[in-house]
Parts: sequence; C-alpha cells; structure tokens
Amino acid sequence: MDVGSQITISIVFRDEEKNLPQLLDSLKGPLSQDPGRSLSFLFIDNGSTDSSAQIIKQSWLFNDYGKVQIIRRGLNHMGLARQQALETASTPWVLFLDADTLLKENWIKYVFRAVEEAEKQDLVIGGGEEAVGEKPWHEFAKALARYFPMGKTAGQKVVVSHVPTNNCLIRREPALEVG
Repeated sequence: MDVGSQITISIVFRDEEKNLPQLLDSLKGPLSQDPGRSLSFLFIDNGSTDSSAQIIKQSWLFNDYGKVQIIRRGLNHMGLARQQALETASTPWVLFLDADTLLKENWIKYVFRAVEEAEKQDLVIGGGEEAVGEKPWHEFAKALARYFPMGKTAGQKVVVSHVPTNNCLIRREPALEVG
C-alpha cells in the first residue's frame, strides 16, 4: 500500500495570512516526492478574519495537487478543530502542522518512515533534529523528540491535558476513541 494514501496532513489556522505562503512554499518541493499525489490535505479555518482561506484557495496546492479540503469553523478552539480534523479525515494517520511551520526539504521522507515503522505507536512527536524546522520554539520539539521519540505503544491509553506541540503525527482511530 502507498504510504502517502495513509496520511492526511491537517493544518489548523486562524489569521495566518502572513505565514501560510511560506508553509505552502515549503510543501511544494517535497511533494514532488509523492508523484501519485496520494496525500490528503485538510485545512481547518479556526475563525479567521483575514484572507488566510483565500491564500490557500489560490495556491498551487489547492489548484494543482488535488486532494485538498478547507473547512470553516466559527469558533477559535484548537482542541475542537483538531477533533474535527480527526473526524473528517479518512486515513489511518493525521499529521498536524502549525501554519507557521517551515518544513525542511526532505520532511516527507521522515513522515513516510514514521508511518512505515510505527507498528505499535499511536503518536509520533518531533521526529529527530533532521526533520524539525528552524524556528526557536522547535528547540523544545527537538528536545522532546530526543526524550520521547515514538510516544506510547498501541493499546496504552494516556490522559494528557494537551499535546505539547501542534506538529505531531497521530494514529486516527485511537485518538477518536479517547476524544
């Protein structure tokens, strides 16, 4: 099975018109490594008042790539937006990205490898220093990746108040079970 067909990339955003062009640009090169265009994209507009959604609709991704959906929500609530992304996605895995993330050129190979190797994991945070971007807050994600590189194993339920970074790869079904 094509690994890309198992992944939905979800970007929850609110008033990110300044950051979305850079994120969309950082997606373009690596997506050429997905020639079957098997990844799905789900943008959740979490109550934007700027032109964020319009930027996505006018982008190469929306017009050339294909499987891109934008959902508009009126309420600014990150947890509910993520829940909606999990409920809307039809793939086994959802990769949550921040709209202000600048992805390294080879990011997609790390995502594909994480899915291929995640036999017992439900959550992957970080991904090692080579896969994480350059912004200062990524130092926290890098440290987190060193100490918790693959999260909890399948079948283990852990209650957390929040996921410490928005950039995470999560197995959809177990996440829906715990809500």
